[in-house]
Amino acid sequence: MLRKYMKQNLLKNAIFALIILGVLIIAYRIFFPAPPAVEVVQLIEQPATQILGVVGRSSPVESVNVRPQSPGNIVEFLVDEGSVVAVGQTLALIDARESMAALARANADVAAANADVSARAGDVAGRQGDVARQLGEVSARRGELAQRQSDLGARRADVARFQADLAGKQANATLAARDFNRTQILANRGYASQAALDSARAAQASARAGVETGRAAIRSGQAGVEAALASVRSAQGSIDAAQGAVSAAQASVSTAGAVARSARASVSAAQASAQEANARAQRFAIVSPMAGTILSRPVDPGQFVDTATTLFTIGSGGAPEIETEIDEASVDSLRVGTQAILSPTGSRLRIPAQITEISPEVDRATGGRIVRLVPSANFEAFPPGRTIDVNMIVSKRERALLLPRTALIGGNSVLRVDNRGQVTRVQITLLEWGGDQIAIESGLKAGDQIVLVPASTKDKDRVRPTRVAPAKTDDVP
Repeated sequence: MLRKYMKQNLLKNAIFALIILGVLIIAYRIFFPAPPAVEVVQLIEQPATQILGVVGRSSPVESVNVRPQSPGNIVEFLVDEGSVVAVGQTLALIDARESMAALARANADVAAANADVSARAGDVAGRQGDVARQLGEVSARRGELAQRQSDLGARRADVARFQADLAGKQANATLAARDFNRTQILANRGYASQAALDSARAAQASARAGVETGRAAIRSGQAGVEAALASVRSAQGSIDAAQGAVSAAQASVSTAGAVARSARASVSAAQASAQEANARAQRFAIVSPMAGTILSRPVDPGQFVDTATTLFTIGSGGAPEIETEIDEASVDSLRVGTQAILSPTGSRLRIPAQITEISPEVDRATGGRIVRLVPSANFEAFPPGRTIDVNMIVSKRERALLLPRTALIGGNSVLRVDNRGQVTRVQITLLEWGGDQIAIESGLKAGDQIVLVPASTKDKDRVRPTRVAPAKTDDVP
C-alpha cells in the first residue's frame, strides 16, 4: 500500500512539474517572442553568364514579291507554297493568246520587209549593172573618139604637107614665068630661038598646072579635115550621150539605194516591233527572279491579275534570319558578333547563332531597335514566321557574386544577416547586369547571408534566417 501511495504521489508531482514548465514556456513566448523567420540567400562565387532573353521571329534573309508584267488570267501555276525554285524557273503562265497573235503578225511583217529588202537589193544590183554597161559604152566611145582625133590629126598633117608642096610649086611657077618673060624678050630681039620660047612657055604652063594641082590637093585635104572634125564632133557627142546615160544610171542606182535603205529601215522597225511583241509575249511567263522557297501564293488558277497583284512571295534559301525588337537601353550592351542561343518556341533544340545587324534607328512608338541574328546550323528548324526564343550572351565572368534583384533596396543597398540573426543594411556597388539577378562589385563577400525579400525587415532587426538556394548564373539553355 505504501508503495502504491508513493507511486501515485510521484506521478502527481511529475504532472504538476510539467504543467509548471508549460506555463513558464508560454510566459516566455509571450514576454520574449522568437525572432521572425526570414528567407535569406547565401552568396557564393561562381562563373556567371549574363543572358538577355527575348522572343524573335524567323524570316528569310531576302524576300521578293513576284508580280506580272502584263495583266491577264492565270492559266496554270507550276509551283506551290513550299516549292524550292531556281533563278529563271517558270512559276506560272498567264493567257498570252493576244500577245502571241501580235508576235506572229510582227514576225510576218519582218519576213515581208526582208523580202522587200531582197527585191530592192536585186534592183540595185541590176541598176549597178546598167551603170557598168554604160561606163563600158563611154569607154568604147572614147576609144573611137581618140581614133577619129588621130585621123583628124593625120588629115591636118596632109593639108600642111599639101600647103608646103603648093608653096614649092608656086615658087616654081614664079620662076617659070620669069624664064618665059625673059625668053620672050630675047626672042623678040632675035637673041633666043622659037624652040627656047616654046620650051619656056611649056615650063610655065607645067608650073601653073602643078600649082592648081597643089591647090586641089589642099582643098581635098581641107575637106578631109572637115570630115574628120565632124567625125570627132560626132564621137564627142556619142561620149556625151553615153556619159549622160551613165549619170542617169547612177542616179537610178542612188534612187534604188535610197529605196533599199528605206526597206532596210523598215526591216529594222519590223524587227524592233517583233522584239517588243516577243518581250510582251515573254512577260506572260512568270519566272523566278531568285533562287529560294515559295513562301506564299495568294491567288488561284483562272484568277485575273494585273501588274499590282502579288503572285508569289519568294524567300532566299540558305541561312534564315531571326529578327527581334529590343529596348534601346538593353541594345547598348550588344554588338554585331554577339553570341546567342536560339530555340524554336516549344522545341528543345539549342542552336548557336550570332548577331549580324543592329538597326541604328529607334522606333518612336516602341522605343526599341531591330536586332537580327543568323543561326549557324539546322536552318530547317527555322521556317519563315516561326517564333524563336532568343538568349543573347551579354557577358561572361569567371568569378561573380550574384543576388536576386528582389533583395535590392533603393538601388544600392541590401540587408545582411550575421550568424546571430542581426540585420545590417549594407551599401553595395553593382555591375551592369540585366535579368532577374544583380552582380555585386563591392560591399559584400562570399558567404554573406542576404535577406531575399526585405519588404518586412529593416536595419537592426533580429531575425531567424531560413536559407534558400543560392542565386546562380542565368545558364544558357
